[in-house]
Amino acid sequence: MKIYYYHTRPIQEALDEWKNHLHPGHILYGLTHFSKHGIHPILHHYRHFASRIRFSLYNFFEIIRCKEPYDLLYGTSFYGLELIIFLRAFGLYRKPIAIWHHQAVVRNFNKLKNLISRFYYRGIDQMFFFSQTLIEDSLKSGKVNAGQVQVGVQVHRAVLTPGVETAIGDQLQKVFHTVDGDLAKSICRNRASP
Repeated sequence: MKIYYYHTRPIQEALDEWKNHLHPGHILYGLTHFSKHGIHPILHHYRHFASRIRFSLYNFFEIIRCKEPYDLLYGTSFYGLELIIFLRAFGLYRKPIAIWHHQAVVRNFNKLKNLISRFYYRGIDQMFFFSQTLIEDSLKSGKVNAGQVQVGVQVHRAVLTPGVETAIGDQLQKVFHTVDGDLAKSICRNRASP
């Protein structure tokens, strides 16, 4: 399986540092263990922008122009992927999107913002959270459904223990290789409107 791997920082540099034991692996969200599970990542070419709009536009064009075929867009965050996620919600971007969501999805008091964000979350096929509490709080928002969310790995807030990167890699391997071996089909089958 090939995935498009998106991170909000320069990833090749961090991966090289990890290989030389200079960078913690858990910050790479499973990347260090993908190859042993038959997952081949295409690394996103990161570029920093002070403007979030410019950052999102750059990422949008980088992802759309990717010449290599891939089965899934995997992001360590939704930050910078907003345009792609909206296109997915509209049905114009066809690859499944799986991201890490670092905080609970919440309701907004502004009804229009709430409606827009509810539509936005339809563009995310799978969200990984760090705890069951974040999932429960997110489900209360009414913007996501139980088929979209799961605990990626249990992590204590204060301490990331050795082996967390292995746990993340192993957890993602289970998600990416479902019973029929095809996450894209599985996500599309399990996808339901929130």
